[in-house]
Amino acid sequence: MVRNHQVLYVDLIGTCYDILTKPMPLMQRHVDIHRHKVIMGVHNKPRRDKHGDAVDHMASANASFNEDRASDNLSAMDLEINQEIPIDDPSQVVLHKEMFTDIAAANRDVRFSQDFMDFAFAESGRISESKSVTLENAFPFPIDVDWALLNVLNKTTGQWVKNPFRIKPEHARIEANGSLNFSVDFAPYEPDQYFFQTAQCFVQVQNGGLSKNKRVIAQEAQKQAKANMTKSSMSKTKTLLGSMKKSKYEDAVNEDIDPPICMNVRLVGHSFPPGSQPFIPMVKLSPQNNVTFPSCGPNESVYQTIQISNTSDTPVYYKILQDSTKTFKAFPAVGLIHGKSFGIVCFEFNPR
Repeated sequence: MVRNHQVLYVDLIGTCYDILTKPMPLMQRHVDIHRHKVIMGVHNKPRRDKHGDAVDHMASANASFNEDRASDNLSAMDLEINQEIPIDDPSQVVLHKEMFTDIAAANRDVRFSQDFMDFAFAESGRISESKSVTLENAFPFPIDVDWALLNVLNKTTGQWVKNPFRIKPEHARIEANGSLNFSVDFAPYEPDQYFFQTAQCFVQVQNGGLSKNKRVIAQEAQKQAKANMTKSSMSKTKTLLGSMKKSKYEDAVNEDIDPPICMNVRLVGHSFPPGSQPFIPMVKLSPQNNVTFPSCGPNESVYQTIQISNTSDTPVYYKILQDSTKTFKAFPAVGLIHGKSFGIVCFEFNPR
């Protein structure tokens, strides 16, 4: 989110379960630990088991370990990860750099072959010609990919209909250092309309079994022992997931869980037949003519934002042509602004 030229962010955390599958609840602490591992550069290393050995992802899932082995030897990686988590207060430059990182950038651990797909015209009620997008996995372990394309509201009929964009397969596993092609279709459900969707997928890293953070376990055990002296009668706690033993959540706090990675591809298409009159855009830019950046040195970055206001009652689709020299860069480069609304576009100035 951008407000007054400042980049803000918020972690949205939730755990979904059904009768058969009840994963360990994801908590803010797990996100903080994962962010710390990314800072330390160890998030893409194989996770250690309870004996300090790297998890073998090619081994059988039911392979057993010798329980008699000494468990008090921490590997160098464990010691590095278990360091105190620093205060997460990155500068605005760091946040802007993270926001501007291309979804197809070569330095990403998981990256798409493209971040934008334009289907142009497709007849209402028909399926367009399929396009493909490739997801590459640079991790040394497998990943599971789950696409989340929800139903949309048809404003003409007031009924919920299938998403006009469809991606197959919806669920897939990509092996270590592998890639997979996804097929994308566009099927507009209404004539003479623009369709825009930010298609999201969640990537779950399969980095072996969950490992214990021994230092945190000891600290939590001491806190819990004190708490039990005053609340010994409370054996269960009412939560959003129902009535469950507190130990279940204590285990969740002590587990090292990799949160899913959210990836997205912007999809656009329309159902205006050839020769028809599309919506006439009526927009205002603020500032109107020039965007002036503060001075900076070579390879440094400074940022500015503009506001695009849609003064009409119909949606407006915009696309910003990127600078071939990459001196200037816009985010987001494409978008849809609904009637009587506005959008914020952030620009980066990075002289070479």
